[in-house]
Amino acid sequence: MNRLLLLGVSALILLGLSACEKKQPGPSTTGKICHIVGGDNDGRQGRYDDEGSCCDADEDGNEVPGSWGCTDCKSDKTGGSCKDGPKPTSGTAGDGSGGSGLVDPGSAIVGTVPAFGSAPTSFCNRSNEGLVLTFQNTGTATSGLATVSVTFRVADNDVVTETERPTIPAGQSIEVTVPIPAGCFSPDCPFSFSWANQPAHVGLCIG
Repeated sequence: MNRLLLLGVSALILLGLSACEKKQPGPSTTGKICHIVGGDNDGRQGRYDDEGSCCDADEDGNEVPGSWGCTDCKSDKTGGSCKDGPKPTSGTAGDGSGGSGLVDPGSAIVGTVPAFGSAPTSFCNRSNEGLVLTFQNTGTATSGLATVSVTFRVADNDVVTETERPTIPAGQSIEVTVPIPAGCFSPDCPFSFSWANQPAHVGLCIG
């Protein structure tokens, strides 16, 4: 009887340990794709390291020097948490920056209007103040702030302007205006812009 009781207790302990191991990433998940929800690295995508952290990594799972770093999935103090698999996308390039909340954290999916991959001239929306870029949040949570980098090609030189994109409520759009440097039109004004870890959008204003 005692032996059966001991075996039963041992089985319960092993099951409990097994369940705990499944809840936390570790060596068995090393190299697998993950993404961050909440905290300083909200919306970032990376791969699990052998300590259970989700880190910026290349295709081979090696950490990228000078990148956004890691989020400790087991005991992160910034409020971030790790999810298995790639970050959610809307079919267009966007920063995937999510919001935070106790009940439904949601996810912000930020892209541009027009969408990534559109004709370069379609990104040329001008006002008296300069080039107007439109960003749209098609997600379910407010996006975070982001630094938008715009590169104009002026006389065979790159002129880079950085500006802050404000937060964008879920389902809404905002405009960011960037001054066009003198001499860009010769006769046309080529430019590109990017933010966060997104690929560059290529634009062109006809002179």
